[in-house]
Amino acid sequence: MTLILATPSLGGFVLGADSQETCPYYDENGNYRELRRSVQKIDPKMVGQYMVAIAGGGNAGLIDSFIVRAHRALAKDTEPASADNLRTLLEDELADFYLKDVVACPDDDKGFQFFVGYCCPATKQYGVWISERGLGGKVATERR
Repeated sequence: MTLILATPSLGGFVLGADSQETCPYYDENGNYRELRRSVQKIDPKMVGQYMVAIAGGGNAGLIDSFIVRAHRALAKDTEPASADNLRTLLEDELADFYLKDVVACPDDDKGFQFFVGYCCPATKQYGVWISERGLGGKVATERR
């Protein structure tokens, strides 16, 4: 289970997550085990015109796949930078992701939710976009 927190603060926001990932495996005797390891779940990156940190809870394979797709969409965007443009890019990418990747995923549990902390240096806008039930999103906090 991934725990993620997004909260506004003076002059910004805080986006935090736990750092444990549990990986099931079978040992040399065929016994089921769970390996727990520490991972960096939030990794801010400058992608195109935006600084973004994308984290998610739920189906790990789908989360990792969406992060790659979101980074590609942001990197190739040529529209003027703004919080509204970023939100549209993310929502459009998520809708396409549902139609292609989620439908094709063989897992029984396809649930996930995303938190995207962002900063738009050109407009000095920042905030946290949170997906709702995997599709669509809302801005939890946005400042200009």
